[in-house]
Amino acid sequence: MPDMSSWVKVSRKLLTSAIASKPEYLAVWMHLILSASYKPGEVLVGHQVVRLEAGQLVFGRIKFAQQIGVSEHTLRMALKSLETLQQITIKSHSKFSVITVVNWAKYQTDSPANHQQSTSSQPASHHNKEVLEIQEEDQKLLRKPAKADLDDEGEKGQKAKPVPYAEIFDAYSRILPSLPQPKLRDDARKKAIRLRWQMDEKFQSVDFWVRYFEYIKGCEFLMGMRGACFDWFFKPANFKKVIDGNYDNA
Repeated sequence: MPDMSSWVKVSRKLLTSAIASKPEYLAVWMHLILSASYKPGEVLVGHQVVRLEAGQLVFGRIKFAQQIGVSEHTLRMALKSLETLQQITIKSHSKFSVITVVNWAKYQTDSPANHQQSTSSQPASHHNKEVLEIQEEDQKLLRKPAKADLDDEGEKGQKAKPVPYAEIFDAYSRILPSLPQPKLRDDARKKAIRLRWQMDEKFQSVDFWVRYFEYIKGCEFLMGMRGACFDWFFKPANFKKVIDGNYDNA
């Protein structure tokens, strides 16, 4: 059996993750993985005994920033992004914090066969969750008549506000020209717009979508994120995160 204290596993999917385009954030993530306890145990912090589970570490911001060679501000932003991406959780104490690497047990297993099975037979957990959210959200909002995919009729037969597809497409292209552009304004993308439009009355104006795209433009993290594109910003899980302010100051 290999000595798990001397190595960790890293998926190649990391290259396509949201933090891949941020070298400092990637360094923080790797140091967290390398610093996490590989099995349950206890550590002494000052005069306090702290119980750690596998995948946890005692964390001090100043020392950690010095070890990696990044500023404390960069470290704070990296940790916030990793929390938003559900890669870590942080529990603060009076003089230190305990960081937990999410899904540590799933990926840092000592059984190559089990690991291969789990990674080859199903997508990453975050991707699974996002796919389910998309399917559930779309099923709730889709109307029963087959022709409803292309009209603007409400669930009870009442006319809803017409969706200004062209204006929304144009606003995206005008405000975010540096991002990949939706060359095809097809039914699938119109459907994505319509489903987000119908989520709430406050989303039913071109002004809202102008502000939405301007927020994205002003967010360095979203603009530099690998995979950032029109389709990504209209997926229900991603749309909710942006609206909820998960990327504020990121």
